[in-house]
Amino acid sequence: MQAQLQLLVSGVKASENVSLAKGYAIPSVFGVQGEIALAFKQGILSLGVDAAPVAFEGIRDILINLAQRVRYFKKSEAMALINSQF
Repeated sequence: MQAQLQLLVSGVKASENVSLAKGYAIPSVFGVQGEIALAFKQGILSLGVDAAPVAFEGIRDILINLAQRVRYFKKSEAMALINSQF
C-alpha cells in the first residue's frame, strides 16, 4: 500500500515539476498586462512588474472607476439617510 501511494505521489510531483519547468504564465489582472517577476525570499514575496504605458493607463482607469464607485455609494447613503427622516 505504501509503495503504491508513493508511486502515485511521485508521478503527480514529476508531472508538476515538468509543468513548472516550462514557467508559469501569470494572467492579466483587469486587463493590465506586463512582465511580472515573483521571488520568495525568507518567507516574503517580492513582486516586480515591468509594464508598458498601456498597463499604467489600465491601472489608472481601475483607480478612477473605484473612486467613482466610492463617491456614488457615499451619495447613495446620504440620500437614504435624508429619505429616512421623512
